[in-house]
Amino acid sequence: MGAWAPLVSQAQLNIHAGQKLLVANRLNHIHFNNSNQELDLEEAFISSELPVRVVNASTLDVLAPKVEENGPSAIIKITFNEEVYEFSFQLKTQVGPEVAVYSENRDLIGKKGILASTQQFIFEPQPDPELLENAPNTQRYRVSRVKLTLANGMRPLGDFEYTAENLQRGIADLNKLYHRSSRTPQPGDRIVIEVLEMLEMQADNSVVAIQPTVPPRSIPIR
Repeated sequence: MGAWAPLVSQAQLNIHAGQKLLVANRLNHIHFNNSNQELDLEEAFISSELPVRVVNASTLDVLAPKVEENGPSAIIKITFNEEVYEFSFQLKTQVGPEVAVYSENRDLIGKKGILASTQQFIFEPQPDPELLENAPNTQRYRVSRVKLTLANGMRPLGDFEYTAENLQRGIADLNKLYHRSSRTPQPGDRIVIEVLEMLEMQADNSVVAIQPTVPPRSIPIR
């Protein structure tokens, strides 16, 4: 039987035949194309552990699991002209990336927080390393909308919502936040980060806005 070439993005991104780890697109679908022109999927009997739909004579549409980040190994059997063909693969559902936050000095911002003199936050999405190796064209993101709130305890002192226009290269100028606040930052204050939107570049270089899965973060000021 001809080689199976899974096509796994809305832009029909090709992955090499024989690839075992596949990433589903955001609709949780994977398309498989077969190069054997003698095989007619519309006339074949298909046995699968996952829901499948015949798109045409050479293309299958497979619905990936929605509840597990790492699905089990899936096996699809196709019977055509008294011959049985089988192929297996491991599924991984694509989820939104984590976002690392750096200062202008490229220091990773963690639980210890920042100095009151910090001027910039730099937001960098962190792609899934396994998917980056297997499906690099599915792992291109940037932060396009984020809300920062300066607070003291539970009392907000001011906030600013950064959009793609003022998040060039993922850099947020904290002075925009401070100018909207009732006072300048002081030790004991904190900055709450809410990532509201990210942009994902597709395989055909089109850009799609996605809802991030990053929870709000509280950064102490020391």
